[in-house]
Amino acid sequence: SFKNHNPRYQQSIYSPPLAQNCDANPAFCEANHVYLVYCDGNSFSGGRLAPVDGAGETLHYKGKFILDAALETLLGLGMENATEVLVSGDSAGGLATLLHADQIGSKLAASAPSLTKFRALPISGYFPPLDSVEGAPVFSAQMKSAFETHNASAGVQVSCLDGKSDAEKWQCNTSPEALRAIKTPLLLLQSAYDAWSTSCIYTLNSEGVCGGASGWG
Repeated sequence: SFKNHNPRYQQSIYSPPLAQNCDANPAFCEANHVYLVYCDGNSFSGGRLAPVDGAGETLHYKGKFILDAALETLLGLGMENATEVLVSGDSAGGLATLLHADQIGSKLAASAPSLTKFRALPISGYFPPLDSVEGAPVFSAQMKSAFETHNASAGVQVSCLDGKSDAEKWQCNTSPEALRAIKTPLLLLQSAYDAWSTSCIYTLNSEGVCGGASGWG
Protein backbone atom coordinates (compact mmCIF):
# COMPACT_ATOMS: atom_id res chain seq x y z
CA SER A 1 0.00 0.00 0.00
CA PHE A 2 1.03 3.65 -0.20
CA LYS A 3 0.24 7.01 1.34
CA ASN A 4 -1.43 9.45 -1.04
CA HIS A 5 -1.13 13.10 -0.02
CA ASN A 6 -3.09 14.53 -2.94
CA PRO A 7 -5.54 16.98 -1.29
CA ARG A 8 -8.41 15.83 -3.54
CA TYR A 9 -7.77 12.25 -2.44
CA GLN A 10 -7.58 13.18 1.23
CA GLN A 11 -10.69 15.38 1.17
CA SER A 12 -12.96 13.07 -0.83
CA ILE A 13 -16.33 12.83 0.91
CA TYR A 14 -16.56 9.27 -0.38
CA SER A 15 -13.27 8.25 1.20
CA PRO A 16 -14.18 5.05 3.12
CA PRO A 17 -12.99 2.64 0.37
CA LEU A 18 -9.80 4.70 0.14
CA ALA A 19 -9.23 5.33 3.85
CA GLN A 20 -5.98 3.97 5.23
CA ASN A 21 -7.24 4.04 8.81
CA CYS A 22 -7.84 0.40 9.68
CA ASP A 23 -10.33 1.28 12.41
CA ALA A 24 -12.53 3.09 9.88
CA ASN A 25 -11.78 0.85 6.90
CA PRO A 26 -10.66 -2.62 8.00
CA ALA A 27 -11.49 -4.23 4.65
CA PHE A 28 -9.33 -2.04 2.43
CA CYS A 29 -6.92 -0.08 4.64
CA GLU A 30 -3.91 -2.18 3.64
CA ALA A 31 -4.78 -2.49 -0.03
CA ASN A 32 -3.02 -0.66 -2.82
CA HIS A 33 -5.13 2.38 -3.71
CA VAL A 34 -5.25 4.08 -7.10
CA TYR A 35 -6.96 7.46 -7.36
CA LEU A 36 -7.62 8.33 -11.01
CA VAL A 37 -8.59 11.99 -11.29
CA TYR A 38 -11.63 12.68 -13.44
CA CYS A 39 -10.56 15.05 -16.19
CA ASP A 40 -12.35 14.36 -19.47
CA GLY A 41 -15.94 15.58 -19.03
CA ASN A 42 -17.76 12.35 -19.89
CA SER A 43 -16.82 9.61 -17.43
CA PHE A 44 -13.80 8.37 -19.40
CA SER A 45 -15.90 7.62 -22.48
CA GLY A 46 -14.59 10.10 -25.05
CA GLY A 47 -13.11 8.64 -28.22
CA ARG A 48 -12.61 11.71 -30.40
CA LEU A 49 -9.19 11.65 -32.03
CA ALA A 50 -8.97 15.25 -33.25
CA PRO A 51 -9.03 18.20 -30.83
CA VAL A 52 -11.98 20.59 -30.92
CA ASP A 53 -11.97 24.37 -30.69
CA GLY A 54 -14.13 25.57 -27.82
CA ALA A 55 -14.42 29.35 -27.56
CA GLY A 56 -10.74 29.78 -28.32
CA GLU A 57 -9.60 26.85 -26.18
CA THR A 58 -8.31 23.58 -27.60
CA LEU A 59 -10.36 20.76 -26.11
CA HIS A 60 -9.53 17.05 -26.16
CA TYR A 61 -12.29 14.47 -25.71
CA LYS A 62 -10.13 11.40 -25.10
CA GLY A 63 -11.48 9.89 -21.90
CA LYS A 64 -11.37 6.30 -23.16
CA PHE A 65 -7.74 6.70 -24.22
CA ILE A 66 -6.89 8.14 -20.79
CA LEU A 67 -8.46 5.11 -19.10
CA ASP A 68 -6.69 2.69 -21.44
CA ALA A 69 -3.33 4.38 -20.81
CA ALA A 70 -3.93 4.37 -17.04
CA LEU A 71 -4.61 0.63 -17.06
CA GLU A 72 -1.48 -0.07 -19.10
CA THR A 73 0.58 2.06 -16.72
CA LEU A 74 -0.81 0.31 -13.65
CA LEU A 75 -0.14 -3.10 -15.11
CA GLY A 76 3.46 -2.03 -15.54
CA LEU A 77 3.63 -0.97 -11.89
CA GLY A 78 2.55 -4.27 -10.35
CA MET A 79 -1.19 -4.49 -10.91
CA GLU A 80 -0.57 -7.63 -12.96
CA ASN A 81 0.03 -9.32 -9.58
CA ALA A 82 -3.34 -8.30 -8.13
CA THR A 83 -5.49 -11.00 -6.56
CA GLU A 84 -8.58 -8.96 -5.62
CA VAL A 85 -9.70 -5.68 -7.22
CA LEU A 86 -12.53 -3.31 -6.39
CA VAL A 87 -13.24 -0.52 -8.89
CA SER A 88 -15.25 2.39 -7.55
CA GLY A 89 -16.06 6.03 -8.14
CA ASP A 90 -18.51 8.68 -7.05
CA SER A 91 -20.80 10.95 -9.09
CA ALA A 92 -19.31 11.04 -12.60
CA GLY A 93 -16.89 8.41 -11.33
CA GLY A 94 -19.85 6.27 -10.32
CA LEU A 95 -21.15 6.45 -13.87
CA ALA A 96 -17.65 5.66 -15.11
CA THR A 97 -17.67 2.58 -12.88
CA LEU A 98 -20.92 1.38 -14.45
CA LEU A 99 -19.67 2.11 -17.96
CA HIS A 100 -16.18 0.64 -17.72
CA ALA A 101 -16.03 -2.02 -15.00
CA ASP A 102 -16.51 -4.79 -17.54
CA GLN A 103 -13.69 -3.44 -19.71
CA ILE A 104 -11.37 -3.13 -16.70
CA GLY A 105 -12.30 -6.61 -15.50
CA SER A 106 -11.65 -8.14 -18.92
CA LYS A 107 -8.27 -6.42 -19.12
CA LEU A 108 -7.28 -7.70 -15.70
CA ALA A 109 -8.56 -11.21 -16.42
CA ALA A 110 -6.20 -11.34 -19.39
CA SER A 111 -3.24 -9.64 -17.71
CA ALA A 112 -3.39 -10.57 -14.00
CA PRO A 113 -3.23 -14.37 -13.78
CA SER A 114 -3.58 -14.40 -9.97
CA LEU A 115 -6.82 -12.40 -9.97
CA THR A 116 -9.55 -14.26 -8.07
CA LYS A 117 -12.13 -11.54 -7.37
CA PHE A 118 -13.23 -8.43 -9.26
CA ARG A 119 -16.14 -6.27 -8.11
CA ALA A 120 -17.60 -2.80 -8.71
CA LEU A 121 -18.90 -0.18 -6.27
CA PRO A 122 -20.54 2.75 -8.11
CA ILE A 123 -21.37 5.54 -5.64
CA SER A 124 -23.97 8.23 -6.42
CA GLY A 125 -23.54 7.67 -10.14
CA TYR A 126 -27.08 6.75 -11.15
CA PHE A 127 -28.47 9.63 -13.20
CA PRO A 128 -31.78 8.74 -14.88
CA PRO A 129 -32.40 10.75 -18.09
CA LEU A 130 -35.85 11.91 -16.98
CA ASP A 131 -37.79 15.05 -17.79
CA SER A 132 -37.59 18.00 -15.41
CA VAL A 133 -40.47 19.08 -13.19
CA GLU A 134 -41.36 21.46 -16.04
CA GLY A 135 -41.79 18.48 -18.36
CA ALA A 136 -38.73 19.26 -20.47
CA PRO A 137 -36.14 16.61 -21.48
CA VAL A 138 -33.21 18.94 -20.73
CA PHE A 139 -30.91 16.40 -19.07
CA SER A 140 -31.55 13.87 -21.84
CA ALA A 141 -30.56 16.51 -24.39
CA GLN A 142 -27.39 17.23 -22.45
CA MET A 143 -26.43 13.55 -22.34
CA LYS A 144 -27.13 13.15 -26.05
CA SER A 145 -24.97 16.19 -26.79
CA ALA A 146 -22.15 14.85 -24.60
CA PHE A 147 -22.28 11.45 -26.31
CA GLU A 148 -22.02 13.04 -29.75
CA THR A 149 -19.44 15.67 -28.82
CA HIS A 150 -17.13 13.13 -27.21
CA ASN A 151 -17.67 10.48 -29.89
CA ALA A 152 -18.52 8.24 -26.95
CA SER A 153 -19.59 5.32 -29.13
CA ALA A 154 -15.93 4.33 -28.81
CA GLY A 155 -16.13 4.27 -25.02
CA VAL A 156 -19.46 2.84 -23.89
CA GLN A 157 -20.52 -0.81 -23.68
CA VAL A 158 -20.62 -2.54 -27.06
CA SER A 159 -23.40 -4.86 -25.88
CA CYS A 160 -25.59 -1.80 -25.32
CA LEU A 161 -24.77 -0.20 -28.67
CA ASP A 162 -25.58 -3.43 -30.51
CA GLY A 163 -29.18 -3.27 -29.31
CA LYS A 164 -29.79 0.36 -30.26
CA SER A 165 -30.65 2.22 -33.44
CA ASP A 166 -28.33 5.08 -34.43
CA ALA A 167 -30.81 7.54 -32.93
CA GLU A 168 -30.81 5.65 -29.63
CA LYS A 169 -27.10 4.94 -29.17
CA TRP A 170 -26.61 8.01 -26.94
CA GLN A 171 -28.69 6.22 -24.31
CA CYS A 172 -25.76 3.85 -23.75
CA ASN A 173 -23.96 6.79 -22.13
CA THR A 174 -26.61 6.90 -19.39
CA SER A 175 -26.71 5.13 -16.04
CA PRO A 176 -29.85 2.99 -16.58
CA GLU A 177 -28.53 1.50 -19.82
CA ALA A 178 -25.05 1.00 -18.38
CA LEU A 179 -26.58 -0.81 -15.40
CA ARG A 180 -28.57 -3.08 -17.73
CA ALA A 181 -25.47 -3.95 -19.73
CA ILE A 182 -22.89 -4.44 -16.97
CA LYS A 183 -21.85 -8.02 -16.18
CA THR A 184 -19.49 -7.32 -13.26
CA PRO A 185 -20.91 -8.15 -9.81
CA LEU A 186 -21.62 -4.83 -8.10
CA LEU A 187 -23.09 -2.97 -5.16
CA LEU A 188 -24.89 0.20 -6.27
CA LEU A 189 -24.67 2.82 -3.51
CA GLN A 190 -27.22 5.57 -4.16
CA SER A 191 -29.41 7.79 -1.99
CA ALA A 192 -33.13 7.86 -2.73
CA TYR A 193 -33.04 11.63 -3.20
CA ASP A 194 -29.64 12.37 -4.69
CA ALA A 195 -28.79 16.06 -4.25
CA TRP A 196 -27.19 16.49 -7.66
CA SER A 197 -30.00 14.71 -9.50
CA THR A 198 -32.64 16.74 -7.67
CA SER A 199 -30.97 19.97 -8.72
CA CYS A 200 -29.48 19.12 -12.11
CA ILE A 201 -32.05 16.69 -13.55
CA TYR A 202 -35.43 17.15 -11.90
CA THR A 203 -35.30 20.94 -11.33
CA LEU A 204 -33.05 21.82 -14.27
CA ASN A 205 -34.53 24.65 -16.34
CA SER A 206 -34.54 24.99 -20.13
CA GLU A 207 -31.37 27.12 -20.00
CA GLY A 208 -29.53 24.30 -18.26
CA VAL A 209 -29.38 26.00 -14.85
CA CYS A 210 -29.41 23.49 -11.99
CA GLY A 211 -32.28 24.20 -9.62
CA GLY A 212 -33.55 26.88 -11.99
CA ALA A 213 -36.99 25.43 -12.64
CA SER A 214 -39.87 27.67 -11.68
CA GLY A 215 -40.58 27.53 -7.96
CA TRP A 216 -37.20 25.96 -7.09
CA GLY A 217 -33.79 27.22 -6.14
